[in-house]
Amino acid sequence: MTVQSFSTLVLAVVLTAAATAKLQAPTQFRSVLRDLVPQPAVRPAARMVPVLELAVAVWLLSGVASTAAACAVVALLVLFTAALLRMWRLGIAQDCGCFGEASQASTPASGVVRNVLLLALGLAMLSDPTAMNEWASDAGSVAAHAVAAASLFCLWELGTTLLLRRALLTTGRDQP
Repeated sequence: MTVQSFSTLVLAVVLTAAATAKLQAPTQFRSVLRDLVPQPAVRPAARMVPVLELAVAVWLLSGVASTAAACAVVALLVLFTAALLRMWRLGIAQDCGCFGEASQASTPASGVVRNVLLLALGLAMLSDPTAMNEWASDAGSVAAHAVAAASLFCLWELGTTLLLRRALLTTGRDQP
């Protein structure tokens, strides 16, 4: 298992999860977009972003033009991080809607941290794009990479949920 192949699978899983969540429950994402983009752009952006995330995830897994796919992921993450930083600067404390309504424990600050870690994976892919698709070399490798990627995603969600609960207990609130 190479860092590049692991990064490919993790980023494809994250992009797919984010896109699927936005498509299934777009309310939170649209709410955030209303604060970030002009009103006429909210609906198109709410539809375009998850489709773009799915397209890039499929592109990553396809093995076609691996360097360009890795660059697309890095560009998306830079764009998403800029939006999170803008939310932070504007004092928007609500969840970014990055994972639909499933990520209520998230804040712009935790989203920036998450994206910086994902950007590190994207940059790791660029260090040797030919190794990006080694995850698909055999069934055992596919399974191992999938379990590792899903585990990291679950650990992130658990960590952000626990941090939110701790913050709520500290402030005396028991519900978000």
